[in-house]
Amino acid sequence: MVAPERKEKLRKQLVNEAKSVVYYEHALPYGVFRIKKILYSMELQQYPVFEKYYSACSGLPVGSERRHWDRKSLDTYDKKIIKLNAKLQPEIFAACYKIIDTYQ
Repeated sequence: MVAPERKEKLRKQLVNEAKSVVYYEHALPYGVFRIKKILYSMELQQYPVFEKYYSACSGLPVGSERRHWDRKSLDTYDKKIIKLNAKLQPEIFAACYKIIDTYQ
């Protein structure tokens, strides 16, 4: 069980991160990973799209690990990330708006 004061802090972080995603302040992979982490800390499981996206990104170069990849390889993987973003973005945005509406 999450302590009430911790839960309140996590709730605010969750809403802020969801806003960052729908306002395009963060790249989709970064925002999804942050939201997934916060949801886990809050012990919330009603937003499976974040786990789905996270699992689909497994093995793809996202975040600071990209600095270790050569550009030609990144081009290949970026095409996969772009397709994944196009496929799941509407569902992710819907979940983010639901989070904002529910927890703001």
